[in-house]
Amino acid sequence: MTVAHVLECNYVDGADKLLQFTLDIGKDKPINVFSGIRAFYEPSELQDKKVICVTNLAPRKMKFGVSERMIISSGDPKTGLTVITLPDACQVGDRLA
Repeated sequence: MTVAHVLECNYVDGADKLLQFTLDIGKDKPINVFSGIRAFYEPSELQDKKVICVTNLAPRKMKFGVSERMIISSGDPKTGLTVITLPDACQVGDRLA
């Protein structure tokens, strides 16, 4: 798991459950992540936040594009999910221990 910075967070046209993230994980280029949290967040609420990104997953082809990793959240997907955010002092690309 790695500290990631949300560069962009947007709605996905045609998807009622997904948000699309562009994340800086401390590598050469940003990555794309889809997350099924649209019912619980407006994109602006997650813009510029630092989040936990699972980086040891293979990219997954989805209807709307490729999701390269996963963002950690907690809760029940039926009643409410909370994205785990980190303090600004955390450095992008740092591994969580």
